Amino acid sequence: MAKNYLKVYPANDGDSLMLSVDNLNILIDGGYVNTYRQNIKKDLIELSKNGQALDYLIVTHIDQDHISGIVKLIEENNKSKFIQINNIWHNSLKHIQAKRVKNTQSRNPILESISKQNYLKEFNKGEHNISATQGSTLAGLISEGNYNWNEQFSNKAICTENNRVINLSNKVRLILLSPSKKQIRSLNLYWRKELLKVGFIDEITEDKIFDDAFEIMISKQKLKKRDKTKNISGNYYEIKELLSKPFTEDNSASNGSSIAFVIEFEEKKLLFLGDAHSSVIKESLKSYYGNQDKLNFNLIKVAHHGSFPNNDPDLISMLNADKLIFSTNGSKNNHPDRETVAHFIDKNDTVVKFIFNYPLTQSQQLVKLKKEKSYNFEVIEGDGINPILIEL
Repeated sequence: MAKNYLKVYPANDGDSLMLSVDNLNILIDGGYVNTYRQNIKKDLIELSKNGQALDYLIVTHIDQDHISGIVKLIEENNKSKFIQINNIWHNSLKHIQAKRVKNTQSRNPILESISKQNYLKEFNKGEHNISATQGSTLAGLISEGNYNWNEQFSNKAICTENNRVINLSNKVRLILLSPSKKQIRSLNLYWRKELLKVGFIDEITEDKIFDDAFEIMISKQKLKKRDKTKNISGNYYEIKELLSKPFTEDNSASNGSSIAFVIEFEEKKLLFLGDAHSSVIKESLKSYYGNQDKLNFNLIKVAHHGSFPNNDPDLISMLNADKLIFSTNGSKNNHPDRETVAHFIDKNDTVVKFIFNYPLTQSQQLVKLKKEKSYNFEVIEGDGINPILIEL
């Protein structure tokens, strides 16, 4: 295997990536439970056999398609340690809710009911979503395992105001782009409103049940569905039509809290966008890199599986990339959105490689488009069973 590489795991409609640079191993999200069981665990066992550790485990945000596999990983590692985990990045209630009173009340039946819900997900062989057995929340498991938790942020919330530039090693630098304190506050406000909806009006105490309820409720936030673009011309990818579609940004508090960052090493730049909001990414990139016409990246993990509300055309116009990664099997909302792909085709100045970790209608239509219109891009398609390995 290459010294520096990125593995894009088949995570159904979720995200999970393993980045290895300068002998650092970084797992970004864990997809679903079966993503962990079928791919992640054996890779971690192999790392351990080779005397290596998982240096950073980054949970971008609380969502079932990102967090379920991580919960199982920590649960099993706590029971019988098979991999050394040096650092975990994960924003839980204790990081976003600074003020909590001491336990002054008996346990509340509303919170009891919420904390007993199962929020883990996995997919069976027929690709039908089924519930996975749940033992504890991720926050509880991290506490139980006594891991270094948000240590690079003084054990506080991971946000740009608490630490923007982190040297992961002498040769590897991470530039945090999202979230900001504003997004952290929005997540906290959303959580408080959700509590009111279920009838909880009391103070939030230090009782662990609040941590559990927070994670479960945030993980199940439903995104507003958007109307999909109709094929006016009859062509699946009619670029001019797609470029004319108006952009409306995602307003999900959970996605807004997503950790997004740049990895810099050996004069290379890799952009990992999680499910973050484009407006936050634009502001952060301009703040750190200045007002450049174009920012060149060797690789971009496209935000939110290619969803158009998370990929503002103005942001895309700021970026050039050699490789664009779309992590999705297309089963949820038929991602990636064609508007997103069309803007990357239109605005990228280099010969870009569109990398899909599953065989998709979209990827096949792109192959057809390239043949018909002679566009300057390549299409790489995974089999949906094995990870895609990208040498860096």
